[in-house]
Amino acid sequence: MRNSKLAVITLFFLVLLYVLHVQGMSHHLYLNYWFYDIITHFLGGLCIALSALYIVKNPKHILSIAIVCGIVWEIFEVLFDITGWPVSSRAYQFDTLVDIIMDTLGALTVWLIARNKK
Repeated sequence: MRNSKLAVITLFFLVLLYVLHVQGMSHHLYLNYWFYDIITHFLGGLCIALSALYIVKNPKHILSIAIVCGIVWEIFEVLFDITGWPVSSRAYQFDTLVDIIMDTLGALTVWLIARNKK
């Protein structure tokens, strides 16, 4: 994939994620729609993978980069008490597991496309 085309695609999805996140926070969409967090985590994984692909130019590493970023994000949520659930609860554990899975699926989507483009 040409670098300029990849940059445009990456910026498009980054802006989309930003808009969805800002709207989600300001209109309480994360609280009102159980699936909203799933969508944004999928897009988050997609954006991390696209950004990683743009920077490292090797699809081999983008999955691990996205997974590490997803885990770091979950730690960030705990540190700043924005998990939505008590950390020791099953609800938190389930939510975190789904978040990391969705991050990974978003990155896997990019990896599959990038791998087949070579």
